[in-house]
Amino acid sequence: LFILTTILIIGIISIYNYISQKNTIIITPNNYIEILDDSHEFIDNYVGKKIILSGYVYILPEFSENHFVLAQNVSLDPSSPSTAFIAGFLCENGTNYQFSSNETIKIKGTFTKGTFNNLDYPIIYFEEYSFTPYRQL
Repeated sequence: LFILTTILIIGIISIYNYISQKNTIIITPNNYIEILDDSHEFIDNYVGKKIILSGYVYILPEFSENHFVLAQNVSLDPSSPSTAFIAGFLCENGTNYQFSSNETIKIKGTFTKGTFNNLDYPIIYFEEYSFTPYRQL
């Protein structure tokens, strides 16, 4: 009976973890631009969803202390590096750590809705991060 109960509990935990992962958007090179564009166009569809992504910290002077863009260098034509541009997700730092430009990090956060320059924006609020040596996805 004990073994059967243990197996049942492990099964329930595994299903919960699987469902939890399915409710988390994991950004990859294959879906980066699609999710970035879609989250801007349909902000309300993303509010409350979990997201995991990595990139480098890009800070503009007009950002508040706890905001930055978690950026990637994106090229629509990989054979032409001159077509590369910076694209990224606006993030709100819920930690006590003050990030510097160009630090490479991976975050796990939640989509929220906010404003920047009087426009609605999806903002990723996060409290979990780790440093990564990789600048690109």
